[in-house]
Amino acid sequence: MFEEDLNRMIEARLNTSLADIAYTALRKVALLGLPIKPQKTSNRTVIVFYEKRRAVFRVTVARGLGSSHVVCLKTYVSDCGKVATISGDGQLTLEVDGIPGYLSSPGELYNGFVADVWTARVKAVQRGEVVPVSRERLPAYLLSKVGEKVGPLLDRLEVYFMPATSDYALGRNGVYPVWTDMNGLVISVSEIGLEELRELFEKEELGHR
Repeated sequence: MFEEDLNRMIEARLNTSLADIAYTALRKVALLGLPIKPQKTSNRTVIVFYEKRRAVFRVTVARGLGSSHVVCLKTYVSDCGKVATISGDGQLTLEVDGIPGYLSSPGELYNGFVADVWTARVKAVQRGEVVPVSRERLPAYLLSKVGEKVGPLLDRLEVYFMPATSDYALGRNGVYPVWTDMNGLVISVSEIGLEELRELFEKEELGHR
């Protein structure tokens, strides 16, 4: 079966576009902290922004193991940045662990060191290895630096710790928009994650009125 025929078959089975699937997976990894901004430009194309860079990816389907299929970001002919798997019975599962690495190579949005850092963080969150800690664990100077970036939202965010790397994350409800190393040398902020929590907090406030 030709690629385009396979793409159409999967879209018809799932009743959604491949770009929608890719966007959802990219947004999910952004909610975990990776500071990217995905944008769907067609049913088969997405753009990913990172700082001042951007990369355009085609979204296609490839055959997986047995009767399964894989939804891929593609830059070239033979590469595949897996964003989802589809079981033989049509069950869709998002796959985000490999996204930080793929956006580095061949995506070229950032270097390999950044990719390694975010791959470790995303996997740690998925495995439940990012644990809540008291706010007092975060040094005052780090809280101050984070406050400069997120403003009043700081008071609503909970603090988490990643023992494997001694990184800290701030967030709520499975969303981690802010990450920092233990020295505060690099503080990363996901605007998508922050916006998600702003909306959550607004709904909470409306519910209390």
